[in-house]
Amino acid sequence: MAEYVMTVPAELLKKTFGENAERLIKADEKKFIDFAESHAEYVLRSEAEEDESKKQIIAYLLIRYGDKVFMTRRLKAQSEARLHDRRSVGIGGHVNTTDGSKNAVLAGLKRELHEEVKIPDNYEMKFLGIINDNSTSVGKVHTGLCYEIILPSPSCEILETEKMAGEWANEDKIKEVFDSFENWSKIVLNTVFNY
Repeated sequence: MAEYVMTVPAELLKKTFGENAERLIKADEKKFIDFAESHAEYVLRSEAEEDESKKQIIAYLLIRYGDKVFMTRRLKAQSEARLHDRRSVGIGGHVNTTDGSKNAVLAGLKRELHEEVKIPDNYEMKFLGIINDNSTSVGKVHTGLCYEIILPSPSCEILETEKMAGEWANEDKIKEVFDSFENWSKIVLNTVFNY
């Protein structure tokens, strides 16, 4: 079945919120969601991956428990070939037509979270900012809406085990493998933890 994903005009996004290749862009959460939903165009995913005039909206969720971060490694069965074998601290994915037309961004965020991991229901969620980085081929066609999920216990289980592997990592472990992270994770870790 064809997947249609939410996109916004790349130039309008840049004019409204800016571009930063190294740090999260601090922005008002509601303003960004309103912008995305009012300028949304749903495009066939395979076409959106090749069209730099549009940015696909991605839910990007950092999961934490205490001083540990949930770190994943993308396996070859994952659809984005450019990220195979890369480590990530972001859980999530595309907002698409199945998420509805009202509150689609947050609906897509919650759908992606619960498709990828099993976590306790009583988590806290905090908006961290926007990832709008044109320094890589992946970044040129995607923009991330980044949140931090804070868990009450270290219970986090990968559901899509054919697509990714996961583990909890402390600061020393993250620093040890930092070079193996995909670029968005480096941006988030640099901003949140000053790595």
